[in-house]
Amino acid sequence: MPDLRLLLQGAGQRRAFALVEPRQQVRLAIIMLSITALFVALALANSYSAFAPMLRSAVMAAPEVWSQDLMAQAGLYLVVTVALVVLYAAAMVGASIAFVSQMAGPLIAIRRHARSLQMGRYSSRIHLRAGDSFYGEIADQLNALAEALERGGPAPGERGEEAREAA
Repeated sequence: MPDLRLLLQGAGQRRAFALVEPRQQVRLAIIMLSITALFVALALANSYSAFAPMLRSAVMAAPEVWSQDLMAQAGLYLVVTVALVVLYAAAMVGASIAFVSQMAGPLIAIRRHARSLQMGRYSSRIHLRAGDSFYGEIADQLNALAEALERGGPAPGERGEEAREAA
């Protein structure tokens, strides 16, 4: 199976929003939809047990014109309910993709930056989105480390050889 991240991201282009960790995003969506399906099934069973006998007796006792009207209203109720469930499912899939992207996106950037440092590209820097302040401190520390490595000096907070010998 081709990597969805490579398909969504062109060569050398940064992506604004895409599937960051497709398996995790799809897994979260499936879990949320499964929970939703369970509650929808319970709500439908409850509605059926409450309204089916009432609708059946109303249709049997009502004149033919009213029976057709009752059945039309029940059909409209079912169509609207199914449409709402489909909209809810789409919203849950969208929310799970956005949530995992928000949480995993900065980690992907940090992993990419660490790989660049490991390969000797010390000019690499992490640039996070404005809303990624949770990972901001880690990104700042890694950027400071990259600057120190680029200068060839000691890492931030580390004393140089001269300071160690003087101590």
